[in-house]
Amino acid sequence: MFVIYTAISVKLKYLSALFVILLQLGSLGEIHAASLNNFVPLQTNFESNRDKRGDLGGPYPMHTVDIIEQHGYPVETHFVETQDGYILEVHRIPPLAKNDKLPVLLTHGNFQSSAEWVINTPTNNSFAFILHSMGYDVWLGNNRGNPYGRRHKSFATNSPSFWNYTFHEMGLFDMPATIDHVLNQTGKSKLNYVSLSMGPAAFLAGLSHHPEYNGKIESAVLMGPTVFMAHFYNGLVYYMSFLSRFITVLALGLSLIFYLKLYQDCRKINLDSICLLKMFLNAFGSIPAISPTLGKLLNGLLPYLCSPKVDIIGICVNWIHIVYGQDGDLITKEQVAQVFATTPASGSSLKLTNHVMQLWRSKGFQEYDYGRRKNLEIYHSETPPSYNLTKATVPIALFVGLYDFMGHREDAKTLASKLPTLIEYYESPYKQFCHLDFVYGREIAAQLYYHAIEIFQIKEK
Repeated sequence: MFVIYTAISVKLKYLSALFVILLQLGSLGEIHAASLNNFVPLQTNFESNRDKRGDLGGPYPMHTVDIIEQHGYPVETHFVETQDGYILEVHRIPPLAKNDKLPVLLTHGNFQSSAEWVINTPTNNSFAFILHSMGYDVWLGNNRGNPYGRRHKSFATNSPSFWNYTFHEMGLFDMPATIDHVLNQTGKSKLNYVSLSMGPAAFLAGLSHHPEYNGKIESAVLMGPTVFMAHFYNGLVYYMSFLSRFITVLALGLSLIFYLKLYQDCRKINLDSICLLKMFLNAFGSIPAISPTLGKLLNGLLPYLCSPKVDIIGICVNWIHIVYGQDGDLITKEQVAQVFATTPASGSSLKLTNHVMQLWRSKGFQEYDYGRRKNLEIYHSETPPSYNLTKATVPIALFVGLYDFMGHREDAKTLASKLPTLIEYYESPYKQFCHLDFVYGREIAAQLYYHAIEIFQIKEK
């Protein structure tokens, strides 16, 4: 049995590594092929990308607006232009009657979109719908690069310049622009802010550079925060040691073909994946971590393959358990098909992926590491500066899952110790609560949502 298990593990390593490489080469191929055609024309009318996004005729809606309308709720589509030229599509579920409650802005994590807040099952367990039923004006934000943030005033989406960002730029530009739009549209002076997974990193990075926005936020609830990542673990990390060496061979081959100095910014020839990603970015510029074409294909195909009628033995839900942890079947195979209709929402950049891996290795929370030479040009220091969390003075509550190995509770405790105005550190009472359960965890997730609303109500008194 041991020999069979070892053979299967080795094959899985090779298949996983090959799959990830194909994702990157597919993204690179799309960008370079488009560059030969002088890029596609930019859209100028900024209509909803609903038709462009499409549902590929799948059994589940893929667009956030379709999901909201399917359940009988009112919905509006807004467009927000950031200071650096990105056009973000924001979705609103307006209240049925005017009231004195502050609006709530829900923001998502990496490889996600506004849809995450409206697909928990059953419908009355989705946070956006719970908020609406209680009279709140609900706003669903989208970050640059995801299917609703794929427009720019100057850059085509097949330009490396478009994908040259991490969560840092999301905090510096996306967050302030979206907050200002919500407040301008509602006439309120403050809002309540909710963020998930990587979203809290963007939120805190933004406040570190724009502390004036503390005055525009009544309270913030950060769920499963991946800010400090010393204890971060993901099932796919198991394959990284093999993958890094595979990329090394590829990088060396490319360096011979294109005469690229891939090792320029490394202190020494380091075969870890973080250094190799940095070298790849230096050579080619930033690209999407998953090509938009492939992402759309996956969102159309996986709901079929993962439907209970096809996936009888539950391969899809077990894949989620392998990657994110076993949550005691809180996420069921019946709901996985709808999840995959919207996730992964392609749009994360490779540069963002590298920034996250830098945090994992450094065990800190700092700006992007470009390498010694460029760091000196940008930061006037050989190493990137840490974000100043003392500037985040808005009342913050941290929500933590005990079985969340991505937003690990020990890392959340580290974050809690550095926040000057922490109002609550809350652990889910469900012992096997995992990272994805914050949005897909059915009635258990809903319990956390009601507790978040209690925090809003207390702060608004």
